[in-house]
Amino acid sequence: MFIRSLTKQAKQKIWDRFREISRWPLDEKGYVKTPEQNLLDDISLDGFRADLEQGDGNEFYKKFCAVHSSSALAVNCFDFWKSRLYQFSMLGRTRFNLLQFE
Repeated sequence: MFIRSLTKQAKQKIWDRFREISRWPLDEKGYVKTPEQNLLDDISLDGFRADLEQGDGNEFYKKFCAVHSSSALAVNCFDFWKSRLYQFSMLGRTRFNLLQFE
């Protein structure tokens, strides 16, 4: 019960913040109409669409439109590095040769 309440509160905070900073409307479940509406301004669908379309969960066309989507969070945080892997470092590791979304 506590986890469910905490999850609901977290989603509500995300939804409220999205409404403050975005021009796109949300439905009652926290979804925008298109995946593009859930991206930071400088991110293009071309950089990750094929990755998500290959997954099993129909992630791109449904879940990605939720502003609380973990896949949208990952894309918004890591898409920048797809074309800059030579500069990317994580936990002291470098020289990555692939960044792919699933």
